[in-house]
Amino acid sequence: MSTAAWDEFTLKAGDALYIPRGLLHEGATENSHSLHITLGIYSYTWADLAGEAVARAESADALLRRSVISASPSTVDDDLHELLARLSPHMTALATREPRVPAHQANLRRGRFRALVEPSPMSLTTAVRISKGVAAQLEQRSSEVVLHFGAKSIAFPLYVCPSLEILLHAGLITGQDLAANLDDEGRLTLLRRLLSEGVVELGVMDGPTQ
Repeated sequence: MSTAAWDEFTLKAGDALYIPRGLLHEGATENSHSLHITLGIYSYTWADLAGEAVARAESADALLRRSVISASPSTVDDDLHELLARLSPHMTALATREPRVPAHQANLRRGRFRALVEPSPMSLTTAVRISKGVAAQLEQRSSEVVLHFGAKSIAFPLYVCPSLEILLHAGLITGQDLAANLDDEGRLTLLRRLLSEGVVELGVMDGPTQ
């Protein structure tokens, strides 16, 4: 058994703790629900940029796929300068590219944690809708349907596809509005899963569903 020194801290709301990379740690709650967020800081270096530029250029430029051993010792400097010149446009394109994450996806969906630890009762008359800010789409495969949203994907049996299509296009609905090929328990199971994943949120019906 390891006899290495260890420390124990109780963090209160708003506290932050810096943990150096490689330091083993674990977290546990006391007598209530708790949420902690771990932030990792990764610096994108010039070496990273150069490596990504080489990988991108390799597929488009046959010169980069030529064996180094075939180069003449008397021309290796010229060859190297030519290669660097060919890489320059790729590095510039990468350094000035658009942010990979659209700005609208930076808007946090609030209330997710409370929905998980204090779930509202779900019944076939509970109104739900696709959560604000969620861009979801379906991909049908041979034996399953995959729901893509944000950076996540969930695979469902193919027979769930009609109900998912209703959810994606019908606006505010209840479990009673889902496809008839799902029984009541199946409809509730689907809605609870989507609610826990943040795909749908609870709503309020102004009147009877269509």
